[in-house]
Amino acid sequence: MSEQDQASGKSDQPSISSDTAELERAKEALRKDRLLLESIHHAQSQFILAEDPLGVFGEFLKSLLTLTNSEYGFIDEMFYYEDGRP
Repeated sequence: MSEQDQASGKSDQPSISSDTAELERAKEALRKDRLLLESIHHAQSQFILAEDPLGVFGEFLKSLLTLTNSEYGFIDEMFYYEDGRP
């Protein structure tokens, strides 16, 4: 370490932050991602096995509303003109 770094308090050693807020946010994001993937997997499995696709999509929508803390939502299909415009 140079004298200048010693004077400024800089170190070549990595520092360990005591701030756990960032770690907790990352854990929460991973938890939500896992729940979303589980919901998608469940919806796909049910769609393959079920005779009622509307019921499957209804369950999937409820899961998405819960995951996003939303009061309401919808799933839609986009149609496009021949020139590619929606």
